Amino acid sequence: MPLLTTLDLAGNPLNSLPREMFLLMSRYLIYLQSLNLSDTGLTKLPNEITLLTSLRILRLSHNQTAELPPNIDELRELEVLDLRQNQINSVPAEMGMLVKLRVLALGENSIKKVPQEWTTLTNLELLDLCLNLLKEFPEAILSMTSLTTLHLDHNDDIKAL
Repeated sequence: MPLLTTLDLAGNPLNSLPREMFLLMSRYLIYLQSLNLSDTGLTKLPNEITLLTSLRILRLSHNQTAELPPNIDELRELEVLDLRQNQINSVPAEMGMLVKLRVLALGENSIKKVPQEWTTLTNLELLDLCLNLLKEFPEAILSMTSLTTLHLDHNDDIKAL
């Protein structure tokens, strides 16, 4: 399995993932580029997920994850990050270091603010922040020069653009 580039575990009732799993994956699945852990009941992501430095696509939607690992910025090759329908209420400023991101899906969470440090996400083409708790228009978006699709719908607390 060392040549495996895609691993799809979506829909399996995993609930949690032992950190040892990511240690083994980082050692033996060095070519892994796409990991789908959507709809697995995950409540927490181990910090060790950031050892998968070849990942380009990470799908974690439809879980109960409330926070992201503080060292998420170590996944420097990420192009697609799907975190829709979780319980995230804040996003780390360090995500601004993921400069290769093209798709960032954060819809249907409880996010109140977008960090100003995200101005570096100039390759971002799609940003989904629908159905969150944003109170103001995220000014960092103005620096996202490649952005073609922006979902801000159903953020009922945004008062003005």
